[in-house]
Amino acid sequence: MKYKIKEGNYKEFGAVWNAGNVIFTFRAKKSDRCAILLYKKGTKGTAERIEIPQSYSIGEVCSVCVLGLNRKLYDYNYEINGKVVTDSYAKRIIGREKWYDLSRKQEKDVLRSGFETVSFPWKEDKHPEIPKSDMLIYKLHVRGFSMDTNGVNRGTFLALQKKIPYFKELGITSLELMPVYEFEEIMYPKEVELPEYIKKKTFRRKKSLIDTKKEEPKVNFWGYGRGSYFAPKASYAFSDNPSYELKKLIYTLHENGIECIMEMFFPKEVPVGEIIDALHYWVLSYHVDGFHLQGEEIPVDAILEDPLLKETKLFYAWFEEERVAKEEDKNHLFFCNDEFIYPIRHMLCGKEANLYELANQMRKQQKNAGYVNYICDNNGFSLADLFAYSEKHNEANGEQNKDGMNWNYSLNCGVEGETRRRDVLNLRKKLEKNALSVLYLAQGIPLLFSGDEFGNSQNGNNNAYCQDNPIGWVNWNRKASARELLFFVKKLITFRKEHPILTLEEPMQMYDYKNVGVPDLSYHGEEAWLQGFSSASQAVGILYAGKYAKKADGSFDDNIFLALNFHTTKKRLAFPKQEGKKKWYRIMDTARGKEAFLPEAIHENKKEAAIEPQSVVIFIGK
Repeated sequence: MKYKIKEGNYKEFGAVWNAGNVIFTFRAKKSDRCAILLYKKGTKGTAERIEIPQSYSIGEVCSVCVLGLNRKLYDYNYEINGKVVTDSYAKRIIGREKWYDLSRKQEKDVLRSGFETVSFPWKEDKHPEIPKSDMLIYKLHVRGFSMDTNGVNRGTFLALQKKIPYFKELGITSLELMPVYEFEEIMYPKEVELPEYIKKKTFRRKKSLIDTKKEEPKVNFWGYGRGSYFAPKASYAFSDNPSYELKKLIYTLHENGIECIMEMFFPKEVPVGEIIDALHYWVLSYHVDGFHLQGEEIPVDAILEDPLLKETKLFYAWFEEERVAKEEDKNHLFFCNDEFIYPIRHMLCGKEANLYELANQMRKQQKNAGYVNYICDNNGFSLADLFAYSEKHNEANGEQNKDGMNWNYSLNCGVEGETRRRDVLNLRKKLEKNALSVLYLAQGIPLLFSGDEFGNSQNGNNNAYCQDNPIGWVNWNRKASARELLFFVKKLITFRKEHPILTLEEPMQMYDYKNVGVPDLSYHGEEAWLQGFSSASQAVGILYAGKYAKKADGSFDDNIFLALNFHTTKKRLAFPKQEGKKKWYRIMDTARGKEAFLPEAIHENKKEAAIEPQSVVIFIGK
């Protein structure tokens, strides 16, 4: 079929439908020989080729308008100097609808660019706009989160949508999704030439023996690497319309007051303009609330200056302090790095412990930005494995256990891996609760990695990037056997929400700037108001003064005394005296096993409290 063409308008990269015509715009030099390849949908036939005049070029951008093209009938690719390439701005990639489909020989042979043809009824969709003081983040992998469940839709956006009631019950406000844009999940191995000394061996070789070593492809399970940043992952969709299904997920999240934050990984070869365009696209077309930017040489300055992204939450490892100081929206920028991980792991596991570092991390806050705290995420041990393995066990990755972090600061509690020993299991449970307590009682924004709320394990694998199997999947069967931990997490989240003194949006000053008789934050040891942070210190009492925060009803918050004892022996911490007739009540104690959150608050009638070894206790002053 012959199509009429004319010069395009260069305004927007990709294939843009306009009044019955399609404008194709892509990067190419004026000297390049370029063509549009059209494939009839559902066929494997030869493509129709539309040659593009070299004059349809400005700078290094080629743009052509194909008149009267019915985009519902065709897929397309570009041909540049004889090489067939998919459109980096394609709204859909055709050929990856089935996850890890090894019938595909190579990506370049079978993939096609697709058109977006179905609109989504966004109606009155509104961004939840959760303030940083209220944010509770839950990070997950769409496929891994829902593969170990019943139903034909497992591993899909639809399966995740059905889990929204679970997120609400847990108390989550913000969902962070590992890459959901299109990426190549099959890591094709390179053929490795055998050394000459092997080829020249004198033994008799069979005719079928070849001089190359072939390996089975691995799975790029996590999805990090160069992606097709404008197309949702087709194999994550239960339906044949991934864009509609993902939009429905985000729309339903918003209906339930939950934000959607996307991880975006950009290698250094991705052009700055493409990165900005991709972020714009997900905000405008998918109503995404924020981005966790990862990769190499991210153009942070350009992103921060972009006016369209000024109300979009941006998470990144580090922003320049000078830039943060100029920020007007305190819910725009969020530091997200591993600064919080190591001080808490050092204390929990008794390795290179430094109480001063931990105390500083717990009070870390910014007036014009937020800090995201986490103890575990996909890159490292799960929370359960953190206290079950002293060493990584990545043998299943096929790299001789050389991949993954070596500095885990973990503790196996006396047995490496699974055990039936009750004393070991009880200690592990207590340490998990200690870790979660510190996470949710610190000033920063807590991030929980999927499955950690009920003890999900990866069998000691701390780098499950290629484990599309029970190692990398969330094991929902553990949910029933870990009701105790799940209940504890829910109570912690509820406690945090009920006490605004724990979530102040500005840094605590550690002095009595409101003239109420007590600093906003203070530290206490064996004597009240006296706490040294020597290298031997492993126990501290932290007082959050309630008069520096008001509850929803306008009343002042309660005083909260958080007692941390990371030592292997019992410690005593002195209570700071409260005003009037207020008394201290013990309401949570991780040493009490299943009743860590006490059924009834216990009045402490002494001037000091005994804190059991390796335990965290919460006292309320009222």
